[in-house]
Amino acid sequence: MSSLKVEALHREFFYNGTRIPDPAPNLTVEQVRELLSYPEIATATLAGPEDTGDALRYTFNRRPLHRRPRGVPLLGHHHPLADLDYQGSQGGRI
Repeated sequence: MSSLKVEALHREFFYNGTRIPDPAPNLTVEQVRELLSYPEIATATLAGPEDTGDALRYTFNRRPLHRRPRGVPLLGHHHPLADLDYQGSQGGRI
């Protein structure tokens, strides 16, 4: 009769290509995020777990920057220079 061997996989965390050791295996993933307390990780999206064979990998991904579209006023106010192109003239764009 064969026996079944059960092994628990350890967790590993990655952010921006850097491996972050699991600071406390008894914590939830969200508690680990809070414990790490880096602003970039606090606002990052979380992917995983990914089974790498010997670990469960969680990856914190940077959120993309949200930029204001050209011509959209900041805080609801229209700035007179908002419609100017990079050369400072009205009309055509570069």
